[in-house]
Amino acid sequence: MIKFESLNYPASKVSEKLCIFLLGLIFVSKISLKYLKVPRNVPYLIFQHGLHPYINFALNFFVGALILFYFVRRKRHHKFKHQYIFLLIITASVLLIQTLFQIAFVHPFNSWVLQFGGLVIALALIQIYGVMIPDIFSVDKFVKTIRNIAVPLVIISVCLIPVFNIQLFRGGRFIGVFKHIPHMVSASTFAFIFYFPQIFNPKINILKRYLTIFILFIAVFLTATKAAMITILIVSGVGVLTFGNKDKNTRIFKFVFVVLGALFFLLFGAQLTTFLYEVASGQTGFLMRPAQDGIATRMEEVTRGLQMFMEHPNFGQGILYKFMSKSGIDVGGYNSFKDPHNIFVSAGVIGGWPFMGVIIIGFILMIVGSFRGILKGDQSTQVAAIFLLSHIPVFVIYHVHLSLGGMGDRMYWLIFGYLALKLGESNKKSV
Repeated sequence: MIKFESLNYPASKVSEKLCIFLLGLIFVSKISLKYLKVPRNVPYLIFQHGLHPYINFALNFFVGALILFYFVRRKRHHKFKHQYIFLLIITASVLLIQTLFQIAFVHPFNSWVLQFGGLVIALALIQIYGVMIPDIFSVDKFVKTIRNIAVPLVIISVCLIPVFNIQLFRGGRFIGVFKHIPHMVSASTFAFIFYFPQIFNPKINILKRYLTIFILFIAVFLTATKAAMITILIVSGVGVLTFGNKDKNTRIFKFVFVVLGALFFLLFGAQLTTFLYEVASGQTGFLMRPAQDGIATRMEEVTRGLQMFMEHPNFGQGILYKFMSKSGIDVGGYNSFKDPHNIFVSAGVIGGWPFMGVIIIGFILMIVGSFRGILKGDQSTQVAAIFLLSHIPVFVIYHVHLSLGGMGDRMYWLIFGYLALKLGESNKKSV
């Protein structure tokens, strides 16, 4: 058997390089080179002008297996919070049992191999991103790596607007160098959150700090995504109160920020509330995005999701239900209209009421963990906690994240793992 040490390179360094590779793949797998005239599709190689999902999955499994090899050989493992490990075991058990029931009673005529494959993908996502990478790769290195990848990609996207103009927009919404709007929304939001503490870093030129955060804000703004704007506003408010408390000038800045914020809402709060309601209800458009009644649309999707849930409330319809049709399972036939846009209903559709119960418990633990991480963690842990806290509204109106190829899915499980790890360590120190 080949040992990493025999190559005169420490095993820990090899595993960290592998972790960095997978963190980079989160973003690289969603980059589009359409503006460089790269073909839209080349079988098994290129999909929508970028990396094919098959390659993305293959790299995740291959590199994940290498990380697993190091993970099981480690002599020391960090201690995750017990509730987190227990929840992961329950999650895996419920998904396994429900998948077997679905194969036997819900979709007996669909491929059991594909249905079981969906389970394997979900479990691989949880193990690689929710356990192994947080255990091997420190939270400080994680935050720095994501910042060093996401921020340049978003800034490049904004800087390319004068050159490629309309090619970097879709439906009036900014997609930058990514394949779809949700990818740009995720990348720009991640970049803003992970860079935000840097605006209090005196080692960085003050112009560079504020110019960078302004460009990242513009990128999020141009996506015309209401949930993303709410997210970065939460990050800004909580972040200003959390980071940079030791510096006198920073404390003055925070005081001024809070006073100006209070004055703004006192003077313009009513008008802002009216505008937000008109945007949400479809009476007013947002930037170049056409007006859409988001409230009615979401309720229609939730109602449709409840109907799907009631079809098989005990067993659910499976992890791959969005790829299913009357003709079977088509891994390339993703149907976004089956998305209930509610995490609890989504859980019920996937795994019936047992999985819905698991997600409700997990959601409560997520809220508690985010607050504890902000209050008790170091700066990097606070970044992860604020990330999670700011995404709570997004979780409610989105779906359960079990896709090994999704940007958000991978990032969310990383954040879960890091917070559970740090809270577990803080409990150990307090004993």
